[in-house]
Amino acid sequence: MASRCDPELSEYVGHRFPQHRRRDHDCGNANTIAPGVRAALADIYRQHTGGSAAQAQAWLAELRAADRFLEDVWGG
Repeated sequence: MASRCDPELSEYVGHRFPQHRRRDHDCGNANTIAPGVRAALADIYRQHTGGSAAQAQAWLAELRAADRFLEDVWGG
C-alpha cells in the first residue's frame, strides 16, 4: 500500500517498518485502506518480535501516542 497523497513520499508499508525512529503517515479511505495498513503494520510487528496480536495493537497505540503513526483518512 503506497501513499497517493504525496507521490514524492510514496513508499510501501514494508519499506518503512520496523526501522527505528521513523514516522509513517498513511492517507486513504477509512473503511478500506486504513484497516489494511493497520493490519499490515501489526503483522510486521508480530513477524519481527514474535509478539501477540494484543502486543501488536499496543505497539500501534504507542506509535500513535508518540506521533510516529499518523492516519489521514476519510469516510468511505
